[in-house]
Amino acid sequence: MIVSKGLKFKLTNGLEMKLLTTISASALCFAASINTVQAESVVLFDVAEQCRALETTQGTRYILPCTLPDKEFTFSVVKASAENNFNNENLKVDFYCESMRPFTFRYQITNNNEVFNNQSLAPSANKDDALSTFSLRESKTNYTFKLVNLDSYGGFQAIKPGCQVKVSTTATLVQEDLPIGLATKINLAVWRATQHTTAGTGGYFSYKLRLSNAKDLLESVEMILLETAPKFTTNLADIIDSLNALLEQCTSPYCNRAVHNEVKQVTADSEQELLALKAELDNLLKNVADEDPSDNEDVKKWTSLRDLIVEALELEK
Repeated sequence: MIVSKGLKFKLTNGLEMKLLTTISASALCFAASINTVQAESVVLFDVAEQCRALETTQGTRYILPCTLPDKEFTFSVVKASAENNFNNENLKVDFYCESMRPFTFRYQITNNNEVFNNQSLAPSANKDDALSTFSLRESKTNYTFKLVNLDSYGGFQAIKPGCQVKVSTTATLVQEDLPIGLATKINLAVWRATQHTTAGTGGYFSYKLRLSNAKDLLESVEMILLETAPKFTTNLADIIDSLNALLEQCTSPYCNRAVHNEVKQVTADSEQELLALKAELDNLLKNVADEDPSDNEDVKKWTSLRDLIVEALELEK
């Protein structure tokens, strides 16, 4: 899996500008990173509000009967699309409670008055085990989750403070990593620019100017990506922030040693990314070694990307 991170760069000559204008998101996508996005939870039952308090020698306890609030949790299940990148949402119910005797809540999940689920939910006295997850595969709006009854078993019931039923939804956000073609071109641009900033003509006294040019050109790249591949601009935004931070540290035209070292590290990191990308391209080409390159557009694309890396880093073919 190839993920470009922490990129900082500058471009100057015709080859580099050609790289910029050919950036696209049409190349192979290797993997996806998964993040969980959780909405704010809603309390549907709180023993301190719904049950009667009784002071005992062991502290406050809550006794039956309890009044269930006329309250429900409304949510939607949205399928992933090109616009949202979310998979189906999950309903999460957190039911932590310590009581003298067992009890359960009967709940319903409905949509447009159609009952999808009508079951009982038991609490957990261990907070780490109090979470239940419901996966709803059908994409619909206005699902509702509602507690409809409290069932207690046995005689006198006493419930400790802190007993609650909290409901929320979580959605898995699928974030595609950079396609290999896009990753190669951006990393090449990063490597060329930061290397030029360090080794460019004019010495230390034009260092700040070269670094500023790198930042300006990076912003131009970001504009291109916003038009052609907007979902891959996050790393570039971080890079622009990093370059701005470095420029703020430059109190003179030649900047300080810490800035120079940081830019050198960016160059080294970009080179490692390019070597990793080359290894991926080598594997892809190895798997299709018996095919005629003239008949396979992917082979042409991968070969071209590999050649760009080899030429830039002056590697052996």
